[in-house]
Amino acid sequence: MRQAIWDIFFYRDYEKYGEVFGGNYSPGQWPLRHDLRMYIRKDSLATLWDHGIDAIAAEPPVDIYAENELQVLPSLVIGTTGSGDGQLLQPRNVAIGPDGFLYVVDSGNHRVQVFDSAGNYVRQWGEFGGGPGQFNEPWGIAVDDETVFVADTWNHRVQKFTHEGDLVGVIGQSGSPADGQLGGGLFFGPRDVLILPDGNLLVTDTGNHRLQIFDPEGNFKQSLGSQGTLPGQYYEPVGIAAGRDGSIYVVDTWNGRIQKLGPDYMPASEWTVDAWYGESINNKPYLAISPDDYVYVTDPEGYRVLIFDGDGNYVGRFGQFSNDFDGFALPNGIMADGNGDIFVADAGNNRILKYAFDAQGLTSSSLEQ
Repeated sequence: MRQAIWDIFFYRDYEKYGEVFGGNYSPGQWPLRHDLRMYIRKDSLATLWDHGIDAIAAEPPVDIYAENELQVLPSLVIGTTGSGDGQLLQPRNVAIGPDGFLYVVDSGNHRVQVFDSAGNYVRQWGEFGGGPGQFNEPWGIAVDDETVFVADTWNHRVQKFTHEGDLVGVIGQSGSPADGQLGGGLFFGPRDVLILPDGNLLVTDTGNHRLQIFDPEGNFKQSLGSQGTLPGQYYEPVGIAAGRDGSIYVVDTWNGRIQKLGPDYMPASEWTVDAWYGESINNKPYLAISPDDYVYVTDPEGYRVLIFDGDGNYVGRFGQFSNDFDGFALPNGIMADGNGDIFVADAGNNRILKYAFDAQGLTSSSLEQ
């Protein structure tokens, strides 16, 4: 019996088992087993060769965003791989301050780094930990005239700093209404933060499938939404951005859509995004609104940026999988400045990329063409 178990465990040899208990058992016949079913994405299944898998044949999916690919290269690359000054490790997002400096959440290094407009290192703050001023993989950042707000994702809170990195306050704590905990300011993996025109703060409480609003001092004001598929409900909301008219755009990731809210936070419209299939910890998309009201959306595991107009009509795309300058390894955060330039946090390549769209002739009229 011991020899039979040994042969099965190390060699997948069932002959001795048959001798001991009678019968000629093959791997698919012996009684101490369970059936296994494996589910494979259709696009992956279509590329498999014959492994003797009894599977339903599938055609490769049609990419509805195949048209209008823009051939662009970055005008500025910020960061190299590492933990030194000016080096980055899985940066997830970027924001521009009123001083023109770039504020980057250097997530893998658990800190914030600041660069000038030419990409030169200026300063940094933060380290790994759960204490005040420390971070555990921050993903979101927003900057106004005086303050830097950071979504400290796996410490389940938002932290407030001066531009120089001095801690002002901590907003929220770990918790979930699903556990019967009541009250505002409970977070589970907040991924993005947006400063609203009235100075209030909007946060995507991603793991709790809702949005939360705070005043500038960090006092809880309102919770928006719950888990679901109806308008105004969410399933893993991640990126948020505001349009010039006060509309708020939310990446409703696992519902596969972008929801557009009015200035009163009520659902106004939505559109489907055919992307974001994988539910990995890294497949978290963000979006940015350009001055000409185009919506730029990252498709992290599709290694590209999708471009829509304000009504959700597909306009174009750029990017591919690449470790060179012609694509991305994992684009997460994205933002647009007042000139229409686009900044992408390419977490997989440990860098921030700037695309000077106007300088390359990619204006509103060229996108429409």
